[in-house]
Amino acid sequence: MNVSSEAVGGEPTTQKKQVQELLTALGISRVVNVDDDHTQGMRQSKEAVLGAVRAQSLDLILVARLILPESEDEQAGEFSQEEVLDLVSTSWDELSDDQRDELTQAALRTQASGGGMVDDQPQDVAGNNAALLALPELLEGVADFRRMSLADWRVGGEALLDDQVPTLLLFDRSFEQEGGSATAGDDLVRGVLVRNDRDHVHVGLLTHTAADEGRENDIAAEITDGLATTRPVIVVAKQRLQEERFAQALRLVLFAPEIEAFRAHAIESLNQANARAVAKLEEVDRYLLL
Repeated sequence: MNVSSEAVGGEPTTQKKQVQELLTALGISRVVNVDDDHTQGMRQSKEAVLGAVRAQSLDLILVARLILPESEDEQAGEFSQEEVLDLVSTSWDELSDDQRDELTQAALRTQASGGGMVDDQPQDVAGNNAALLALPELLEGVADFRRMSLADWRVGGEALLDDQVPTLLLFDRSFEQEGGSATAGDDLVRGVLVRNDRDHVHVGLLTHTAADEGRENDIAAEITDGLATTRPVIVVAKQRLQEERFAQALRLVLFAPEIEAFRAHAIESLNQANARAVAKLEEVDRYLLL
């Protein structure tokens, strides 16, 4: 299955459209994001969000996209700071509880870290906020998007997957806000991989601790080390959500088996071709090699 990043006629598709094409290609109708940012009982504060927008400690494009209707998403990059402030002020009461929770949590996280501008923030702030604000915008309306905290997952996560609905399962790596460790997500991923009744589940790990593809691959290798499974897990750096490269990483999550099968086929074909070439060379009369 070939999923292109360009629409017919060469026009680039949006991130959301690319994600939709990828999920559709594999028949995935549900996406579950397990993250301690989804803990219930968070307070909502329009004032905190407005303050973060004024300080430019929230990504203005992500804020605008979260609020705007899908048909206007592409206009988000054209909004000035004042227009985003007005958008938050006039739309706040019409937003869902989830949207108000997410905007507030992102604002309070930047405030707790010192309130610096987005480009100057550490990845545990900027990356976590990018995931918190961008994932709902990318996935809601495309699939049945479920938010779960670690506590929610422990109570009903495994049972949710028993219905055999094709699912993309994205775990956060750190669950420190819920009393877990900075790498608790690794064990959650392993718990899914070792089960033989989870072939309908594609599993990935989101983390702010991977600065580049090399580190993503290292973490994936650490997770699968010692497991009696060939099922892949792809680690995705949260900064990809800031840089609009999430669809590219998601493609690796969803098509990992096909990619690895192609790699193995290519290696085998090269080995066979090399063996034939060596055999032919050995048959050549040595006088002809002079």
